[in-house]
Amino acid sequence: MNSVLTRSFIFEVKACHQVVLYLSSSDRCDSSKPLYEITIGSHLNSGLQIRRRDDASLRPSSIVDQLFNTPNIVSCTDYKTFWITWEAGNIMVGSGNVVNNSVRANWKDQDPFKVKCFGVTTLADIVGHWKLYITVKDNFTGYFNNCQDPEKRAVLLSLGVVSSTQLGCAMLCSQLNTCAVFNYHDQDKSCEPLSFGMDPITDFPTVIAPGWEYFTKCYEETEECVGCFF
Repeated sequence: MNSVLTRSFIFEVKACHQVVLYLSSSDRCDSSKPLYEITIGSHLNSGLQIRRRDDASLRPSSIVDQLFNTPNIVSCTDYKTFWITWEAGNIMVGSGNVVNNSVRANWKDQDPFKVKCFGVTTLADIVGHWKLYITVKDNFTGYFNNCQDPEKRAVLLSLGVVSSTQLGCAMLCSQLNTCAVFNYHDQDKSCEPLSFGMDPITDFPTVIAPGWEYFTKCYEETEECVGCFF
């Protein structure tokens, strides 16, 4: 019995072409694991391509894809708003900020997997500017995920550093509506809750920091992990 709930999010992007979203079966967005690759503005901004990749080999036998005709779907100068949904392998992409309206592409995977991580990027040296919209509730229900390799520390608005166990740090962050991510150093037992602040999120900076890991909130209803988007 498939227990995966409907998943979706809304975003704005400004780029000339090659806007790419990845929906991965891996907790860490590992490209060697099955993933969906959605390219908006493919083929020099003439199409929208949905591709299922079984691994990172890019062999034709490991790829299933479909191309939709969507001329001039993105813009070099203006932000364009899109939504994307996935449920049991049914991938839909549309224009605007109302999910299921103005559908531009709809594709069904016959052998679906559960999406555990997603990311965004632009290809071919194209500069992209993103705005991602995430629903944040006052009472956090969900879990924390280390969506990157260890030895990294997130560089966001610090809410202070306290001494705590990792579990205690997670509990502290879960009780703070402003906390989206926390850094943790296991040896020093240092806990640093972090906030995105009030400005729109355009980047998620991290630095190499031996002994540190960061953990991001993942919301139970949507499984959106706010620190895994970039």
